[in-house]
Amino acid sequence: MKIEERVEESEGFDAVQHHRLRMLRCLPLSSKSKAFARNIITVEGNMRQNLRREEYLHELIQGLQEAQGCTPEDKTQLDKWEQEIQRRRRDYWTHTREWHQRESLCPPGPLKRGFDAWRATPNWYLHSDLRDYCAARVGCCGRSCGCCERRGEQATDQTRLAVGHCTVERGCCIRDCGFELTVEEKKEYHKAFGVSMDRPNNIFVERIVTLHILGISINE
Repeated sequence: MKIEERVEESEGFDAVQHHRLRMLRCLPLSSKSKAFARNIITVEGNMRQNLRREEYLHELIQGLQEAQGCTPEDKTQLDKWEQEIQRRRRDYWTHTREWHQRESLCPPGPLKRGFDAWRATPNWYLHSDLRDYCAARVGCCGRSCGCCERRGEQATDQTRLAVGHCTVERGCCIRDCGFELTVEEKKEYHKAFGVSMDRPNNIFVERIVTLHILGISINE
């Protein structure tokens, strides 16, 4: 710890995080560290999916309710959306508890210290590289709407764990694209951009994991 303190004092936060990353690569528990990192990012992604979908459903409900001449078919659709919102809330409740369970499995040592330090940073998810990643996926960081910035400001105690960038369920992104992805297309999207344990390790996975967990770019 004393070495880390001296590094941070003399060279700054990024330097001590890189120092912790170098130590992690030398430890025999690296497989447990990788499992923790991938699992925590995956469950956070699931939480964001649920919240963004619920937000979009509320937008759809409000739009239909404000339309004149609500038909029986419209009322049936409203009931379906309300039922989905309830399912999404139950899923979010489950994912929140899964997050705490996953977080408790973080191996003690440089990973734990680095993760805690990074996540204590206000609006950690607005790291410039994570914003570039959001924009590259046609998220709100590629537009001037300010959705991602407001997300941290508007987070509550219940939603703070899921703070982060856009997903394919975000209404703003759906409207910008002009269409909503099918279920199969969403699966392919998550497969392409996810970091779940069943995905082989590569430079993309390492970069995303390091940014989310330690807040540094491995290109630095």
